[in-house]
Amino acid sequence: MIGYWIYWMNHEIAAHYANRTEKIVELFREYSDAKAPQKELIARQIRYITEPIPSALIDEALHKQFGRRLDYRSEKSIYMIQTRKAEDEATLILQNRRLMLMVENNEETVVSQMFEALSTITPHFLAVDFRFNGAQWIAQKIEKRKFA
Repeated sequence: MIGYWIYWMNHEIAAHYANRTEKIVELFREYSDAKAPQKELIARQIRYITEPIPSALIDEALHKQFGRRLDYRSEKSIYMIQTRKAEDEATLILQNRRLMLMVENNEETVVSQMFEALSTITPHFLAVDFRFNGAQWIAQKIEKRKFA
């Protein structure tokens, strides 16, 4: 299983740390390891650099991407997609300031499709792996123009 925490980063933070995501990952890692008094301080820092994620935007983007598929289901703040093989499933759970994406059997196609749908909302989503070992920005693919 692979998994990501996906955060909507503040515009200024996203611009400043565009090529230095390891610093942001370090803050999330410190939060997960911190004890009571320090944990609240780090939580405030995380609230400052992240934005709340509006459920309506997530609903709209995922419905537009997956709505016609028979293997797509959504209920409240949980979105599920089963791939062709029934044992492969992706689950996206909406929390206040982050999304949790879990994918069974390392199905990269579903991850790419989820990232593509989310990138239509904002280029400021940062996907951090569950173990806080790395991160990547979720940005729309820029189509190459063909010139004659």
